[in-house]
Amino acid sequence: MIIEKRMARIIIIGPSQPSRTPRLVRNADALSAAGHEVTVITPVLEHSMLAFDSELVARSKWKYLPVSLLNSAGEIGFSYRIFRKIIYSIASKLPLPRFGSKALIYGEPKMASVLKHLDADMYLAQQQASLPLVAQVAKKRNKNYACDIEDILTESSTEPVQLLASIEMQYLKNASVVSTMSAVAAEYLDGSLDMAHKVLSLHNCSNIEEREGVKAPTVLSATKPSIYWFGQTLGPHSLATELIMANAAAGHPFRIILRGRPVANYLQKISEISRASGSVDLVEILPIVKASEMVSEAAKYDVLFGSQPSQQLFHQLAIGNKVFTGLLAGCALLLTDTIAHRKLAPELQGGIRLVGNDHDALVSALESLAKNQHELLEMRKASWNSGTARYHWAEECKPWVSAINAALKGQ
Repeated sequence: MIIEKRMARIIIIGPSQPSRTPRLVRNADALSAAGHEVTVITPVLEHSMLAFDSELVARSKWKYLPVSLLNSAGEIGFSYRIFRKIIYSIASKLPLPRFGSKALIYGEPKMASVLKHLDADMYLAQQQASLPLVAQVAKKRNKNYACDIEDILTESSTEPVQLLASIEMQYLKNASVVSTMSAVAAEYLDGSLDMAHKVLSLHNCSNIEEREGVKAPTVLSATKPSIYWFGQTLGPHSLATELIMANAAAGHPFRIILRGRPVANYLQKISEISRASGSVDLVEILPIVKASEMVSEAAKYDVLFGSQPSQQLFHQLAIGNKVFTGLLAGCALLLTDTIAHRKLAPELQGGIRLVGNDHDALVSALESLAKNQHELLEMRKASWNSGTARYHWAEECKPWVSAINAALKGQ
C-alpha cells in the first residue's frame, strides 16, 4: 500500500488584511508553491479593501479566513476600538509581552477564538504584532513558530518601543525562523538579541510574472522624463513636497507622479507648493492600485523615488517594496542615502543613485540625471537586468522556504 505524505499545515497570522500587506501575500504564495497547506488569518479593518482581498484570494492556492471587525457602516466596531485602546494604553506603560497582540492588533480576542479551532504544523507571525498570539498558540500545541518582520519597530519614535522590545525578548529569539527586509536589519537583530537561529534577509521583491506585457526599457519618456513615487498613503514620509521644490530649483526637468491615498492636509500642502513653485502642470496624484499592477504601473515612468525620511535607525535599516518594484519595472532608482540602500547598491549593476535628504543634494541629483539622458537610460536597463537575474520573488524566497522546510522536518 502506498501512503501519501501529508502536506504540512502552516497558519499565517497577520495584523491587517491581505491587500494591505503584500509581503504576507508573497509569503503565503511561496509556502503554497512549496507544497504546504497554508491558511491566512487576519482582521478585516477596511471595507474599501475588500474587493482587492477577494481578487487576491481568488487567484491564490492558500485559504483565507477573514475576521471581520466592521459594523454596518463599514467601520471598525466601537467595542474593538475601545478594547484595543485600553489594552494599548496599559501595555505601553506596563510592557507585558503576553498582552502584546491584544494591544497591537484590532480584534485579537476574536482572531484567537478562530485560531483555537484550527491546528497546524507551524505558525507564522507576520510582523511583531502577531508574534505573542502565534508564540502562545504554538507553545500550547508544542509546534514550531516563525516570524517575518517587515520593520525594526523598536527603533521607531512613533511606536511603543518598550512593549515591542519585550515582545522580541520574550518570543522572537525562540522562533524557528526569523526573517526581515534587509541584510543590515538582519545583522541588527542578530546583534541585539540572543537568537537561536541566524536571522534571514528577505527582501520585498515582486513576482516576475507581474511584469507580463512590460517591455525592457529602450527609450525615455517621450516628453519630460518622469519621477514616480507610490505607497498606500501619501504623506510627509514620501518627501513629495521636498521633491517638488527640488525639481523646481533644478529648472523643472522632471514630471512628478505620486500614487497613494493622501493623509490629512497633505494633498493641500502639495497643491500649495506646486502652485508656489510653478509646478502645477508637472505634478500628478494617482489613486492606489492592486498589488499585481504595481510593476506595470511603475514601468510607465523613468525614475522611481525611494524615500526614507529621517536618520532614525528605523528608516536607515529599511528597504521597501518600491526598490524591487522599480527593478522589475526597469526604472532608474533614486534612493535616499541610508545604511540599507548603501549596502544593496553594489549589487544593482549601476541602476541606483543615492542622494542625501537635504534640498541641495536632491537638486544636484535631479540636475545630474536630467543632463545625462544616456546615463539615465542605462540605469533603467541595469535595473531591468538586476530584476530579471536576481531580485524577483521566486529567487528571493528560496533560502527562506528552505529554512521553513528544515524547521518543519526538525520538529
